[in-house]
Amino acid sequence: MRLSSLHDLPTSDDPRQILAHVPASIAGLPLTVLPIPGRARLTADYHPTPRIFVAQQGYGRRWYRCGSTTWDMYTAPRMIEVYERGLCFDEEIWEGEPGRCVLVKFSDHDVETLTHGDVRSVELSTRHEIFDDGICRLVFELAHEAFIGMPNGAVYVQGLCVSLLDALLDRYAPGAGAKIPAARTLGAAQQRRLANLF
Repeated sequence: MRLSSLHDLPTSDDPRQILAHVPASIAGLPLTVLPIPGRARLTADYHPTPRIFVAQQGYGRRWYRCGSTTWDMYTAPRMIEVYERGLCFDEEIWEGEPGRCVLVKFSDHDVETLTHGDVRSVELSTRHEIFDDGICRLVFELAHEAFIGMPNGAVYVQGLCVSLLDALLDRYAPGAGAKIPAARTLGAAQQRRLANLF
């Protein structure tokens, strides 16, 4: 689906409605634009793979329940949710102004393919209501590129995906030292050669 902007997409009160999607085979990682409902309730929301949601538009309050624990949270543009593998919410309730968010999933297959086997899987720690400008910029640039037809090319999009993966592992993986080892990054000469290609 080609768009000129994420703002071209509608909003919806159905939190499971897919507004736009680009598969990993095109963008390196699967990207999905989902609604942030103005008013909705969702039950049994299971997330089998690690993922992030980045709010592009929409404000409001939400309540997520898992067992006897309920989180009372807000939604605002550029807010990030990081979900670990296997996270499940028994109930989610939204009230506010509708909007959209970009979902990026990190299946083992997609991560291994993207990194040519250097990273086999991603483990993230669940975090709510994060504001991280670096992650937001990467996700919104990746979404923009993917949904308007990759005008800067596949190598640029792949670079955005690897940068996002590295930033997430560095900031939101469980434990210390979880980022991609420096020995597996491009050296200075390789970076210059890559820059000359553009």
